[in-house]
Amino acid sequence: MANLPEVQCLLDEGFLHFICNPEKLVGYWDQLLQDFPEHPASQHRDTSFPISIYGDEGTALNASWMTFHFQCDLSPALTNAGVSRFLITTIPSTLYIYDVEGVDLTLQAAARCITESLNKLSLCGVAIRDRSGEEVCG
Repeated sequence: MANLPEVQCLLDEGFLHFICNPEKLVGYWDQLLQDFPEHPASQHRDTSFPISIYGDEGTALNASWMTFHFQCDLSPALTNAGVSRFLITTIPSTLYIYDVEGVDLTLQAAARCITESLNKLSLCGVAIRDRSGEEVCG
């Protein structure tokens, strides 16, 4: 794996191994890129994480909530939802907005915002700052 600063920060904190099995990244992309050679990850195979995003509605604290999560497709703990899924957002059902045909506009808006954020992340990366505000990675 390349010793890029942003990857090194994740390695130093032990987070990279928790979210994704880094030893499988290059092999995963090698296989996928055979069918999709122009995929944006082709240039960053050792730092691009394949993720799945999903939303669900559930009940907690006597209320209904919409949640969005992500998980890395190469997580070493895929069968353990408690450690392999990472919460993006929750929205109480009392705040849902519907159009005149009953379509949940809240779900669409949340999915659009999440997608826009992930697209920006894939293009710009992550700037990590220490407590003083000085950039240490990115």
